[in-house]
Amino acid sequence: GDEVPQYSNIFSTHKDLRTPRKGADREASVSITDVEAYSGTTKYVTIEVQTKCTHCGGLGVVKDEDAGTCITCNGTKKITIETKNPFGAVAKTTRTCPDCKHQSSQETQCTQCLGTGLSKDLVSVAVDIPPKIKDNTKVAVKGFGYDGRHGGEKGDLVVLVKVQKSANYTVDGTDLIFEVD
Repeated sequence: GDEVPQYSNIFSTHKDLRTPRKGADREASVSITDVEAYSGTTKYVTIEVQTKCTHCGGLGVVKDEDAGTCITCNGTKKITIETKNPFGAVAKTTRTCPDCKHQSSQETQCTQCLGTGLSKDLVSVAVDIPPKIKDNTKVAVKGFGYDGRHGGEKGDLVVLVKVQKSANYTVDGTDLIFEVD
């Protein structure tokens, strides 16, 4: 009885970590009237998306030709390295900053994205709601979810449709009935 470990499974699992994976779905909800539910409609959902910062090109830093301050040495052109010996004594060594010693211009943190390289934008997404939709039905809009991994496609925007009942209209099967006094 002793089982032999399956090494091939370990390698295939590791290999699967690099395969493209679809991004997670993003969720939202909209409310429509029962008349809109009967005839179908288009609603817009506003979502927040992350894009590459246009100010720094996604680098998080910008070249400042005039009076830039290096983000590594804060403009001093020197850095201080602290080391401790086994007895706990601290030794400080000052060196030329490796990031700005050969550059004529300095790099400063991007003020638009605060060094992240990403900006957040609000996007309005059209959601086509088909006719005769029922309350609490989900409608998916492809490609407006979160980013995939390792080159995988984006997830979807999944919208929960809530149908608000009105006093004047009722739906009977495929008929919309309007009540008048």
